[in-house]
Amino acid sequence: MSCLPLLPVNPHNGSRRWSVNVHEAYSRMNSVCSYATDLLTQEAEPNRLQIHLERIAGEAMPLLVTLEASDEALPKDWLQKCSDAIAQLSIKLASAQESAHNIEDTHISFTEPVIHVKSGTCGCP
Repeated sequence: MSCLPLLPVNPHNGSRRWSVNVHEAYSRMNSVCSYATDLLTQEAEPNRLQIHLERIAGEAMPLLVTLEASDEALPKDWLQKCSDAIAQLSIKLASAQESAHNIEDTHISFTEPVIHVKSGTCGCP
């Protein structure tokens, strides 16, 4: 399942494909986003959601910034759509993480400690 818009045809030369680096960067970004999107359909733990948020911030976003700065002249509207898709995915993951955290917190209960008090007399009180 692809969460990013498809890589456009090279507008400068329709018969010439984008470089291998562009295809590899797109593939990695799409992979990171697809795994995160799949995770949203599951009942995931907060830690797994956090890991995918970190992967988006640490892998997908830097790749997108690199593609934008490259001399490949990728269309600005496509880069903007990718940026919007990644941002929306990050927001959904953060929201799911917060919800999962709140659900986990409802399953935690604190018991009152038992205190042994001496009455000063022999036997049971």
